[in-house]
Amino acid sequence: MDRKTLRALARNLPLVTQFGLSLVLPPILCFFGARWLMDRFGLGSWVLLIAVLLALASIVSAFTQFFRYMLRQAEEEERDYKEGGL
Repeated sequence: MDRKTLRALARNLPLVTQFGLSLVLPPILCFFGARWLMDRFGLGSWVLLIAVLLALASIVSAFTQFFRYMLRQAEEEERDYKEGGL
């Protein structure tokens, strides 16, 4: 690999890691939070349904934010490339 590729990997590794965690952690935390509420307060299984819906909303939000960020980055790189090429 050349230096440019390694630099791009090093720059994007935290973003990809954060994106992965923001997709995995909400369902896990919501599930365990719902189980705790069900055990602690004797609530029904409807709490688990609400937790799943909240986790899905969180995943969609994280995906949308990440996608928008990546589009902005691509537009900036394209703009820089065009300005540098002129």
